[in-house]
Amino acid sequence: MSSQNFRPASKSYGRVFARVVWTALFSAVQLWAIVVLLTQLHVDGVVAVALAAVISGAVLAALSGWQEVREHSRLAASEEQRPTEPVEWTRDHTIEQIFPVRKRIPGRDEVAV
Repeated sequence: MSSQNFRPASKSYGRVFARVVWTALFSAVQLWAIVVLLTQLHVDGVVAVALAAVISGAVLAALSGWQEVREHSRLAASEEQRPTEPVEWTRDHTIEQIFPVRKRIPGRDEVAV
């Protein structure tokens, strides 16, 4: 198969790059907020439990964002390798179409019983 049969990967990689940038920015802001809260805020009791729940939610949101980036990069890579022309399956063809015989000789092509 020639390289002309493959799609250019301009839009898909642009989308993946944008997701990476936004996810990295979100992760950096979340990390900064967690550091500020843990160093500047002195709480105890129920407020500490609520703070722990909020921090764990922020960590889960960042991890979910990176997982989404990874899935979209895999999809972009698979779209790049997908041919533009439809694939013809061998089950749609007869044996004569796959292996054409130039000259049929009676008796030679028959199966002996």
